[in-house]
Amino acid sequence: MNLIVYYSLKGNTKFVAKKIALNTESKLLELKYKNDFNYSRILEMIIGGAQALVHYKPQLQDYSIQNDKHDTIFIGTPVWAHGISPVIRSFLNSRDISVNKYALFSTYKASEGRSFSQMKKYLPEDKIIGQAGFQNVLQNKEKTEREVKDWLSAMNFPGKKINTAAKNNPKKAVNLN
Repeated sequence: MNLIVYYSLKGNTKFVAKKIALNTESKLLELKYKNDFNYSRILEMIIGGAQALVHYKPQLQDYSIQNDKHDTIFIGTPVWAHGISPVIRSFLNSRDISVNKYALFSTYKASEGRSFSQMKKYLPEDKIIGQAGFQNVLQNKEKTEREVKDWLSAMNFPGKKINTAAKNNPKKAVNLN
């Protein structure tokens, strides 16, 4: 079983995480601030961006992960101030990362920035099996879905089996797993 760990403020990273889960038989774990933002969207972005710039590591709501139960852990973050979100930084900083394989993804409006180089500072290079950035996710959901499937395929990640009779008629697709 695989695990998808992500943080999403506006829903972009959550959308990608759900598409990965749909195609890989993975569990989802959405990380959250221990004391959630109770500000307007604009203020959330300003505070979050400032926290990202100073590499702030906030406390997170409680979660549990058993390393030995997951083959691959996908880690997803929105890009804030050209880097990873503070929530993902806290997660990476507090992990025993020696056990699993990792696939990294980010969502962004303008640029991936330093999101992957920042995540890689916390992970052994030989444990990273892939990375992908997804731009303007909610503005083009169909394109994002194709990009997720292409990325998983490029990593030779086993997806759910679809019967071949459904190949020419997607409405008749049946999950064989």
